[in-house]
Amino acid sequence: MAFGSTTKIPLRRDPRRRSGPLRVLALLCLLLVPGAAGAFFPMALTVGDVAGEGWSVEGVGVSVVAGDGVMAARVAIDRLHLPGLGEVRGLSVECPEAVLDGGGFRCEGGRLDFDHPALRGDRTRLSLDWRFGGRISVGVDGLGFADGRVNLRLAQEGEGWRAAVVARGVDPGRLEGEMREWVQAVTGLLSLSGRIDLDLEATGSGAAAARLDLAVEARELALSDAAGLLAGEGLALTASATVREDHDGHAVDFRLELKGGELYADPVYLAVEEGAPLRIAGRGHYGRGGERIGLQGVEVDHPGAMRATVDAELRAVPQGPTSLVSASLHLHEGHMDGLYETWLRPFLIGTALDDLEIEGLVHGEAALLEGRVASLDLALAEVYLDDRQGRFGLSGIGGRVAWHADGRPGAVGVAFDGGHLRYMPLGAARLALETRGDAAELVEPLAVPFLDGRIEIDDFRMAGLSGGEIESRLGGRLMPVGMERLTAALAWPPLSGTLAGSVSEVRYEGGALSIGGTLVLQVFDGVTLIRNLRLEDPLGAAPVLTGDIDISGLDLDLVTRTFEFGRIQGRLDGHVHDLMLVGWQPVRFDAGIRTPEGDRTRRRISQKAVDNLSSIGGGVSGVLSTGFMGLFEEFSYGRIGLSCRLEGDVCRMGGAAPANGGYYIVRGSGLPRIDVVGYTREVAWKDLVSRIRGAVGREAGGPVVR
Repeated sequence: MAFGSTTKIPLRRDPRRRSGPLRVLALLCLLLVPGAAGAFFPMALTVGDVAGEGWSVEGVGVSVVAGDGVMAARVAIDRLHLPGLGEVRGLSVECPEAVLDGGGFRCEGGRLDFDHPALRGDRTRLSLDWRFGGRISVGVDGLGFADGRVNLRLAQEGEGWRAAVVARGVDPGRLEGEMREWVQAVTGLLSLSGRIDLDLEATGSGAAAARLDLAVEARELALSDAAGLLAGEGLALTASATVREDHDGHAVDFRLELKGGELYADPVYLAVEEGAPLRIAGRGHYGRGGERIGLQGVEVDHPGAMRATVDAELRAVPQGPTSLVSASLHLHEGHMDGLYETWLRPFLIGTALDDLEIEGLVHGEAALLEGRVASLDLALAEVYLDDRQGRFGLSGIGGRVAWHADGRPGAVGVAFDGGHLRYMPLGAARLALETRGDAAELVEPLAVPFLDGRIEIDDFRMAGLSGGEIESRLGGRLMPVGMERLTAALAWPPLSGTLAGSVSEVRYEGGALSIGGTLVLQVFDGVTLIRNLRLEDPLGAAPVLTGDIDISGLDLDLVTRTFEFGRIQGRLDGHVHDLMLVGWQPVRFDAGIRTPEGDRTRRRISQKAVDNLSSIGGGVSGVLSTGFMGLFEEFSYGRIGLSCRLEGDVCRMGGAAPANGGYYIVRGSGLPRIDVVGYTREVAWKDLVSRIRGAVGREAGGPVVR
């Protein structure tokens, strides 16, 4: 080789030897070593293409000026392709003061320039130290990467190697091309942006890493996945992990501290306030195949919600989601308000428990198997819950819940100080159940004080606790409740009498509650029987109620004085058959009231009552007071009757008997005779409701009819 010459050296990869970019660089350095120290010569080399597993180098050129043991060298590469990095063009490595000594080649104060969509080499410093014994180390400082800066350290001796990366202010949202696709493939995220500081150090031998230490700090982090199941905004976090190779895989120690921002991981939503970070730390292990991932002693500290320890086993499927095989939770301390809002409520959407105000403490253990709850053993203390829609509430709840899906016996022993159903108060009671696998059964009668009576349940069984459709049945009775207390609780005008009943069986299946037996309402000196009750979606947004009601012997004098309707004396029978309410609004029924056959009581009706019945039937009130009839305060009558068959939003009207062109609402008797006749056969339901409201005197405190 002559001084000042240009030489082409074709390089071919020997498949029997492992090769890498560091070894290629060492080979280039070897070519630059002068034949004799102290000589001075210029040299230019052109090296053929070089390729290895996943990487390639094209168009390598080397120029050097050397003398007296010091060398100025430059390596130019047209194209360099590395896995994950993509293609680098116009790579230039300059070393103005390379030192050759007896042990090898050393370059300090070098410079690196190149063209890449995500990397910038405009202020990059390079250092290189290659020893003849096979030890190589490379340092790159100030590498521009995704709006941040990165320093790299690479060292190799024999088969052993060490790599270190220090990154500051990197924004992964600025990545483009192949590198962006690589980050998306590794993280599974569609978008990722923010500012990230990263420290990574890895050691290994050959192609395997024996240990990896990672520390990350992220600010204003935003992320999302393609399925919309994971999203974050304004996240501030620190994380660290150490991965070590062991006899059957890798062990991982990790720590995460989420300091602020909002995170949604379907279906859980987390809003982390500054000064109350969520902390997660523990150890994991994954086998060499990577399909099974174990987590041991993972500590979760969520201020205001819980402190817990979790052990779990996960199944990782290639090109698929990771699934939970099993998990055990030891809840050291749970605050029901924070625990419910963040960790429980998302899984209760669409149930009766999805809108609660709740407080209190809970601790205990839970286990999951293949995505289902396998066991519970929880202790409750001073728990208060109230449905925000006012449907139910309980206070002072305490006790224990123990249940096992595998059939082992468990028990529920829970007491509460009081509560309410709608506006009706409940007293203190204790619930005692025996659980066994899929079922639970009452082991002692339950008696719940209700107003001035009580609800007694002596038979209760439930199935479906392990999953699927819940089915239950109970039998019991309502001991007499005074109507005065009931109407006061409902803010109705005071009524006399009692409400009582017994049910042989109440069933809940298919999302519907059906009641066997008869409820008996004794009010206004008459009897009301309620049968065939069925309630679908009882605590949902639009429950559906069906049933039949029969009324007999009501004292009209008591009824009309209560509602300031105008006085009517006599008895009344009635019915509401084929009743259907949707969202507590009537959509169908066949209803009617009438004077009983054979009634021999005194029958009198006041002028005010006649006016009100006339207005309900579509007439004009106040007409009687303007003529001869205005001289009489009350009249005798033979029969009263009024009926309505509701279909959709139209009521088809009827009365006590047919009249000429209409129907009698009141059929008079004696002198002076008064008849109230209705002529409108079809009335819009909302208009009829408006008439009834006016007749019963809404402003006088009467019940609101809907």
